[in-house]
Amino acid sequence: GTAVTTSTQLQSMISSMLPGETVQLTIWRRNEEDGSSRTLTASVTLSRLPTLRARGELPEDQSEERITELGIAKMSTSTPELAQRHNTPFHRGVLIERLVPGSMLAAQVQPGSTIITS
Repeated sequence: GTAVTTSTQLQSMISSMLPGETVQLTIWRRNEEDGSSRTLTASVTLSRLPTLRARGELPEDQSEERITELGIAKMSTSTPELAQRHNTPFHRGVLIERLVPGSMLAAQVQPGSTIITS
């Protein structure tokens, strides 16, 4: 029910959902040759990032090294149980479990912070 215009926006929305959830996607495709368009509908069951990495389906720009460069040592899809373990309120999103010591991000946020879409 929400229009998405960029891949970053789609990634943010999906990262705020739990693994195992099934989402309905409606994709609008335009034929550049004749200007016609059509919509496709797909049901997609979300998976955990490590599962995608093991299957070789992780995009290059989302490598562990790239995330570490940002200052995040470990992050996970937020769940009520994980939030409770970090003594923080549950919010749908990505929970930062560990930060890279000495990183700029470590000086600004605490473990247990949750990255959400707005």
